[in-house]
Amino acid sequence: RSGPIRRAKGGWTPEE
Repeated sequence: RSGPIRRAKGGWTPEE
C-alpha cells in the first residue's frame, strides 16, 4: 500500500 493507514485504534501504521 502507499502511505500510512489509519487504524480503528486511532493510531497510524506505516504500510508499503
